[in-house]
Amino acid sequence: MSADPNPSPEAHLNDTPAAEGPTAPGDARVDRAALGLAGAALLGWALFGLANVLGNALLARAPASPLAAGTRALVGAYDLGHALAAGLCIALPLALWARFVRGRTRLGWVLLFVLAPVAAYPLISEDVIGPANRFGKLAPAWLWMIAFVTALTWGVLVGAAVARRVARRFWRVPVALGGLAFAALNHFVLPRDYPGAHLLIMVAGATAAGMALVGLRLPLGRRAGLAALVLAVAGAGASLAVPPPNAVQARLLDIEAAALTAFVWRSADDADTSKAKIPDTEWFKPRHQAKPVPASTPALVPTDAVIIFYGVDSLRQDALTPAYRQYMPQIMKFRDEAISFDTTRAPGSQTIYTLTQIFTGTYFSQQYWSSAVTEGYTALWPHEEKATRFTEVLAKAGVPTVHYGQAEWFLNRYGMTSGFTEERWVEPPAGKRWSEMPAVTDAMIARLRAHQGGPLFMFVHNLDAHAPYERVPKKGTARQQYQVALGLVDEQFGRLRQALVETGLETRAVIILTADHGEGFGEHGTSYHGQNLYDEQVRVPLMIRLPDLAPRKITTPISLMDIGPTLLDLMGQETPAHMMGQSLVPFLRGEKPKLTRPIIAEGRLKQSMVTPDNFKVLFDQRSGTKEIYDLTKDPKELKNLYDELGPEGEARIATLRAFFEVHKIRRKGYKIPYRR
Repeated sequence: MSADPNPSPEAHLNDTPAAEGPTAPGDARVDRAALGLAGAALLGWALFGLANVLGNALLARAPASPLAAGTRALVGAYDLGHALAAGLCIALPLALWARFVRGRTRLGWVLLFVLAPVAAYPLISEDVIGPANRFGKLAPAWLWMIAFVTALTWGVLVGAAVARRVARRFWRVPVALGGLAFAALNHFVLPRDYPGAHLLIMVAGATAAGMALVGLRLPLGRRAGLAALVLAVAGAGASLAVPPPNAVQARLLDIEAAALTAFVWRSADDADTSKAKIPDTEWFKPRHQAKPVPASTPALVPTDAVIIFYGVDSLRQDALTPAYRQYMPQIMKFRDEAISFDTTRAPGSQTIYTLTQIFTGTYFSQQYWSSAVTEGYTALWPHEEKATRFTEVLAKAGVPTVHYGQAEWFLNRYGMTSGFTEERWVEPPAGKRWSEMPAVTDAMIARLRAHQGGPLFMFVHNLDAHAPYERVPKKGTARQQYQVALGLVDEQFGRLRQALVETGLETRAVIILTADHGEGFGEHGTSYHGQNLYDEQVRVPLMIRLPDLAPRKITTPISLMDIGPTLLDLMGQETPAHMMGQSLVPFLRGEKPKLTRPIIAEGRLKQSMVTPDNFKVLFDQRSGTKEIYDLTKDPKELKNLYDELGPEGEARIATLRAFFEVHKIRRKGYKIPYRR
C-alpha cells in the first residue's frame, strides 16, 4: 500500500520511533502548516506570558502605593517581553536540532536530561541552599544542591513528556489551560525571595502549554507566522536591551510570578559614587584612620555595676502602645521608669545580622562570613571574623561577661555574640528547636544569686516572640498570636527584674532592653521579618534604666550600633576605633549631643541609610532598585521619591553607596555573600 500523500501532522509525529512516546528534539518531520517543537515552545511561552500578565494584574499583592497607568502598562510589557525572550531561548536550540540533527530521538532525550540541570543550576541553586544545608550531615551540601536541581529539572522534563502524551491521546485544550494555570499558582507558593523556584514553575507551565500545541494547525499563512516571529523577537529584544524604569523594575521584582526579571536585570555590585555628596565626617572615611574613643567622665555608674542587656526577638517599636499593655505590663512599667529612645533602628531585620553587628560594631559587608555546622546543617557564620567584640573589651578589663542562650547558634564558637567568659546553652526539650525561656530565666536568676560582688555583664536574647510563635495556641490572627507570645516574654522579664530586687542588686543594676528587629504584618506585602529594611522591620524600642536617673523620652534618631560604645563608656572602657556607633551616655547625663554617624541597615544585600533630614534611602544590590522616602511626610514609606527627585535622588543613592564602598571588606577571593 502506498503512503498517504497528505499525511496529518500527527502521522508525521508517529512515523518515527519517538512516536510511541513523547515528541523529542529529533522529531523534525512536522507538516509546515502545523507547529513543530520550536514553534510550539515559543507559542507556549507567549501564551504563558499573556496569562502571567493577566494573573499579575488580578492576583499580585497590591503595591505599597498606587502605580500610574503608564507604569502598570510597562510592567505588563516587560513581563511579556521577558516571557518571549525565554521562549526564544528554548525554541532556538530546538529549531537547530530539528534542522541539523534530525531523527536521533534517544540522543535528544539523553542530552536534554543531561544539559537541563546544568543550565538550571545557576538559576535555582540559590533557592535550594537552605534544604541542601539541612541534609549536610548525610552528604556535602553541594552534592545535595546538585541532586535537588537535577530532580527538579527532570521533574519538569517528565511533566512535559506526560503533557505531550496526554494532549496527543485526548484533547490538547485542557493540557494547555493546565499549563497556563501555573501563572496563577505562582502567586500562592513560596512568598518572597525565591525567584529560582518561581522561575521553575514558569518553565513547567509554559513547557506544558507548549507541548500541548505541537502539531496544531494555525490559521496563519507563512508570512503572518514570520511577522509574528519578528514581533516576538523585537519585543523580547527590547525587554532585554532597554533597562526598565526604576518604578517598573521595583514592581516587577515585587511580584513572585514575574520571576524572570530577577535574572534579566540583576545588578552587578559596582557602586557608582560619582554623584555622591559626601558628608564632612569621619564616618565616610576608612576606619583605620580613626582613633579609639576614650570613656567619658565622670562615671555614670559605680565600678561594681551589674549590667543586663535583655534582647527581645521581633519586638516592634509600635508594640509599646496602650493596646499592648495587657500583654506586656512588666515591659510597659519598665518603659515608664527608663530613658526611652523612641526613634531607634536596628542595623538589620534578622537576628543573626543585627546581633553580629551590635557585638562587633561593624556592618555585615565589613565582616567575614564562612561555613559552619549548627543545629545539624551548614550555614554561613561570622566565626572567623576578627573584629573585637565589646564583650572581649569588658572581659579584658576584668568584667565577667555571662550569656545564657535559647539556641545553639548563640554560643561563642559561631561568632555572632562571642567574647563571653561564661556561657551556657540551656538544652531544649526533645523535639524543640529552642530552649524554653523559663528554664533560661531560672539559670540567670541562679547566676545572679551566686554573684559575689564586683561588676557583671549579662546578656540574654528572648526568642519566645519569634515567628511562628510556637509557644502560644494557634488561635486568632498572626498579630494576635504575636501579642500573646510577647506576654510570655513579659513574664520572664518580670521574673528577672524581681530577682534583682530580691538579691539587692537592683540599686546598682543597669538594664538595657531592646529588640533585634521588628515584625511585619502585611505592610509592604510582607509578614514577619528578614525580607526588607522598611521601618516595620527595623524600628525597635530601646530603653535604658540606670539607678537614680529620672525617666524621659528621647526622640533623636538612634542606631542599635550605639549599644556597644554605650556599654563600654558606662564601664569606663574606651571604644575601639573600628566600631561604627557612638556612645549614648551623654543623653543619659541629660545632655543633647549631636551624633554624626549615619544610621545604616543592611541584609540580604539590601542597604539603607536614614539621613539627617529624615529621608530614608534604600538600594538593592541584587536588583539595582532604588527607593527614597521622606519619613517626615511619609512615615509608612509608601511613596518612592527616587524618580521624582531626579539628580537629587541619584546623589542620595550615590552617598549611600559611597558609605558601603569605603567600608566593605576587601579580602582576596572573598565575595560578600547573599545570606537568607
